[in-house]
Formats: sequence, C-alpha cells, structure tokens
Amino acid sequence: MKLTIKQLMLIIMSTLLVLMIVMVAIVFNRVGGVFQMLFNSGTPTTAPSTAPSSSTPDGSTAPTLPTEPTEPTEPTDPHEHSYTIESVKAPSCTDLGYTVYTCSCGKTDIRDMKDAKGHNLGDATIIPVTCETDGYTEQYCSRCKQHIRSNIVKASHNFGNWSVAEQSVADPATYDQRVCSVCDAVELQIRGQSSPWIIRRYVPIAAGRYFLQRVFVDIADYAFDPSYELFFDVSVSNVYFAYDGMFGLIIEYDAGGQHFERALSVNTSTFITVEADGSISYTKPDTSTETPTEPTEPSESTEPTEPTVPTGPTEPTEPTDPITEPQA
Repeated sequence: MKLTIKQLMLIIMSTLLVLMIVMVAIVFNRVGGVFQMLFNSGTPTTAPSTAPSSSTPDGSTAPTLPTEPTEPTEPTDPHEHSYTIESVKAPSCTDLGYTVYTCSCGKTDIRDMKDAKGHNLGDATIIPVTCETDGYTEQYCSRCKQHIRSNIVKASHNFGNWSVAEQSVADPATYDQRVCSVCDAVELQIRGQSSPWIIRRYVPIAAGRYFLQRVFVDIADYAFDPSYELFFDVSVSNVYFAYDGMFGLIIEYDAGGQHFERALSVNTSTFITVEADGSISYTKPDTSTETPTEPTEPSESTEPTEPTVPTGPTEPTEPTDPITEPQA
C-alpha cells in the first residue's frame, strides 16, 4: 500500500513528538532532583546504600561501631580514707575531750568525744562583802588547781541623806555631807550647785605614831580619780578637806599651835606625811612600832660527837615457801 506524502509527514511528526516527550521527561527528572537537593525537600535522590545490613540474623539491630576514641583520662577511683591519730585532747573540768584523726589526703575527723569532768571542789570559804570589796564564796578545785568563785555580791556603800557638813571656819564655802551607815565613810560636796567632784574620806586608821586618813576624789568627766593616803602625826588636830579644780586637794589642820592650809597636786596616788610641827613630805613614813632588840652573842658550839659507824648488813635468810598439804 502506498503512503501518500501527507500520511508520511504525519508519521514523522508523531515520532518526533514522542521523542520530545521522552527527552522532556528525562530532563525534568534530573532537574527535579537538583531542586530537591538544593531546597532539602522530599526524599534524598541518592541511591540506597548497597552496604550489608547492620541487622543480625535474628532480626535485632547490631550495635554501631564506636568512633575513634579521644585520649583516655586516668580513671579516678573512689578514695578510701585511712585515718591515724593526730592528737588527743583530754577532758578538763569545763571542756570536752576528743581525739583528732587525720587522713593522708588532709581530711580530719574528730571522734571519741568525752564529757567534761566538772570541778572537784573542796570546802567553801566565804569572803564577806564590804563597801569597797566584793563578797563571794571561794572553793579550790584539786583537779584544775583553780580557785573557783561563786555567789559574788558587789561592793556598795550605804550612804544616808545629805546634811550640813562641819567645816573649818577658815573655809568660806558651805558643804553638804553624807555618811555610810556600814563603814562610816563620809562624802563631801559643795552645797547649792551641781558639784563637779565628791570627796570621800574614810575612818582614820592608827599607824604607829601617825593616823592614816585615806581620801578619794570622784571627779565628773575626768580621766582618772585621784586618791591619797595621808599620814598625820597624832598631835595634829582639826583636819578638814576640800577640793579645787586648779590646785587639787586642799587640806586644813592645826599643828604646833598654828593653823595650816595646803594644796596637794593632782595625782592618781599620793603619799603625804604631816609631822607634828605642820611640815609635810610626799613620802610614806615608817609606821612600825616595834623596837629592834640587840642581837645576842652566839653561844659557843659544842664539840661534835664522833659519827657512829654503820653496822654491816646481816646475811639474808633463805625464804621459806609455804607448803600446803593437798586436799583429799
């Protein structure tokens, strides 16, 4: 059968169309893979690996091979402490006792705690309270060799009300005084104003041919309070005290038929001696009353007797062991 030219052209065009479709399909497939790889969408276009499966014959997944290990570090095993005794603190009367243990790594541990023993007190000595000294109960501990005080009572004067003081006629100021009902100490201050000081004089004490008059001055807002020990000859009379912020303690007295007024400089502690003629010195006098006795001649020593010669030791006797008859 003969084909016409028209039919032949139709066949050629159809064949070309099919070839074009095939070529477009191939090109589209490759371009799509490129787009998928660029935009990371869809499934990977790479072919599946032909490597053998990692599954084991029983169907379980085999473990993955480890990656190349890094430089291994030294394993740190747990340290087991080994303690030895470093020091032992024995218990005392008031402190606990304990033992200090130390490990080679430097760690310390305190163990073996022991209670404090407590004081081992003897008989109690009661020190009574006075106006100037505290009172307390004292006991000696034979364990710690300490004197333990308890029941402490603070010292305190018991002064009465202020009243007009008797002062020297030569002193124009007017003073008030009050007396402690316990020790008879007298406090003196200027009347009619807030006195910046108070004089406290104590009961005179006999001291040989003198009498000792202790005086204490309490000065407000002062760094220290001066105190004095004044020794007056027994013939000195009419002794009075005052105080002046510039001159210090003022004393008035009669001695040797004359009246004296002296200013004593401010000191923390001062000894003053007033003699029978009224003169003073800043020293402590000899208040002893005993007269020394003449030393006796030493008696002649007797001739020493000849020393006795010690006798030699006797020969020891053989010890006899006790023999006991066996019991049936």
